[in-house]
Amino acid sequence: MIARFHNTAENFLEEEEYSKAITYYDIIIQIDQYDTIAWINRGSSYRYLDQYQEAQKCYDRALKINPDNTDALKCKLYLFNHQEKFEESKKCLDKLLLIIPSDPHVWSLKANLYYHLRNYIEVYACIKLSLKLDPGNAKNWATKGAALYRMGRFGKSLECYDISLSLESVAPIYCCKGQVLETLNRHEEALDSFIDANKLDPFNANILCSIEKNQSSL
Repeated sequence: MIARFHNTAENFLEEEEYSKAITYYDIIIQIDQYDTIAWINRGSSYRYLDQYQEAQKCYDRALKINPDNTDALKCKLYLFNHQEKFEESKKCLDKLLLIIPSDPHVWSLKANLYYHLRNYIEVYACIKLSLKLDPGNAKNWATKGAALYRMGRFGKSLECYDISLSLESVAPIYCCKGQVLETLNRHEEALDSFIDANKLDPFNANILCSIEKNQSSL
């Protein structure tokens, strides 16, 4: 019976019928108050409805049942990030890393938090650990490149962006590479990079402005 209620609730979640999903999760919890999946998904339904206090109560209830529940901790992390409660976010990340220290995604999440806080030394340290665990992650190479750029290590930043682009060619990373080259007054190479970005995103006004800017600097 509970499985059927879970399926119905999850269907409502997928259809973004969050209030209806909550109704079914309430039924599940009445049957089994220790159902952590129900508590977590109930919390996420409230989060999507922007009812953050109720969402946190649900995540906390799941964590009371199992303090090492990584799904509940991640959901709580996303909730705090959304509310810009970054000190609370850091506590969630520290707890996650105690439980799953070899998870590269958690290290990248911590790097992203520090990037938002403009602590680029910590970004570099976290993303380096993430890449050690998952060296083929293009986004993490780009994050490392961004941290190095902010630290003034432009040559190393370019190396990271090149690795990222070798793994996944996307316009934003060509733009990041172009920005570094522009900072180094290597306008011809910067122009080439922005042209590559334009091929992937031809109607982006910012890319077109960067092309024009670097053309005028030649």
